[in-house]
Amino acid sequence: MGLLLNAQAKQNICPDINILLNVPVEASIERLKKRGIPLTNFEKRGEKYFEKIREGFLDQAKNDPEHWVIVNGEKDEKKINKEVIRILKERKLI
Repeated sequence: MGLLLNAQAKQNICPDINILLNVPVEASIERLKKRGIPLTNFEKRGEKYFEKIREGFLDQAKNDPEHWVIVNGEKDEKKINKEVIRILKERKLI
């Protein structure tokens, strides 16, 4: 069902690349708390909910490596930025 809904939402449009910043759910929530950002009702749905979403994105990335790249989102922002730029240059997208 999820893949069908995703296909309908994309309306047969496929981006050149999807970069998935992979961060464990616990780490994402901790980042929000450290920044003093209050959790919204959406974010309060709990770790199990977000882990399911995360796994869905990881599955998409693993099943379509031509269009998806997984980047470790736990790294320093500058390292992530350099890695994303390197990936885009390798694929001749910039």
